[in-house]
Amino acid sequence: MAFSVRQVSNIHRVVGGLCRRRAPDEFKDQIRLGYVIENNQIVIIEARPFRDPTSEWLEMEIAKLRYIAQSKEWNSIGNGQVENGGFINLTLI
Repeated sequence: MAFSVRQVSNIHRVVGGLCRRRAPDEFKDQIRLGYVIENNQIVIIEARPFRDPTSEWLEMEIAKLRYIAQSKEWNSIGNGQVENGGFINLTLI
């Protein structure tokens, strides 16, 4: 099940804010954090330059979260459950 417009807005606010705080502008030539929303999950991606800031950037998935609508819970894919107050706390209505 895909997220609603309101849920996507909340994801952009919370996860986007997390990515901005964890990789501030003064380090943008060394590390970038981003995310992709896919159906009922969020993939958080870290990017770093291969050799120097002008070279190709390499991306790696660092977290994958899936929302279970029936139970209103988030699960991290492959690493057990992300509990309320854990890595991130998202409330989707």
